[in-house]
Amino acid sequence: RPSSGINAEYGDKDSLFKKVEKAKTNIANLSVYDLLRKDYKTFSSTVGHIYIASIFGPSIDEFLRMNELQADTDRFIRDYKVDVLVIMVRSDKFDLALIVAHGCEYMKNDCLADLTAKLQLTKYTGDSPDNWLVFNQLNVKCSRKVVLPLLKSWLEN
Repeated sequence: RPSSGINAEYGDKDSLFKKVEKAKTNIANLSVYDLLRKDYKTFSSTVGHIYIASIFGPSIDEFLRMNELQADTDRFIRDYKVDVLVIMVRSDKFDLALIVAHGCEYMKNDCLADLTAKLQLTKYTGDSPDNWLVFNQLNVKCSRKVVLPLLKSWLEN
């Protein structure tokens, strides 16, 4: 009889799938630098290199309190030659936040007004680095797939 490939350590296929999914979303031992590298999209515009990182797991408060937040973000910006860095944080409770961590000077009032309307952004009132724009995003249907084309359109014009 052929082996199913699943041994006693992992159990059945459903159990194995759940363990793999849990391991994939476990970010407990990842630095901010690792989180930024884990899942990002990039494009070039007249402004330069634009990066949009997606981070799933922590709340915005938890993310902004992570060790070495500013140092790791600065290192990512330097290593990847980033001109604009947007970070989208989605908690495991599906609360969303949008952060412009670098290149805020390119986010003109018209662009921010348009993003605020489409994404239903509200200013985050907690502690955050002084030079960052941090928003709660109330329109949870707008993922990076929606945000990227909006930013690309604004930053190319």
